[in-house]
Amino acid sequence: MIDLTTRAFLDGLSDEAVEYLVERKKKKVDRPQLLPTPGFSDLIRIITAGVEASIEAGYEDDNFREYVYEAAMEAVYGKGYFPWRNAQKWG
Repeated sequence: MIDLTTRAFLDGLSDEAVEYLVERKKKKVDRPQLLPTPGFSDLIRIITAGVEASIEAGYEDDNFREYVYEAAMEAVYGKGYFPWRNAQKWG
């Protein structure tokens, strides 16, 4: 495997290519890690509240699935997941 920090390798690349490689390496290092012990209490609270609200209102809030998704990702990856995800510029 080529070491991307080798000066001889980097000297032959444009500034844009070097910047791209540095950013790509940062993203790999900064990947979210699974929590050693996921915390599902907020997820359960949101699901329970959403179901109860849906029953009382007679319909499901349009954002309910998004709330559940966000709570699930934070339960598994922690509160830092969405700041990391938003920094990826995926759209």
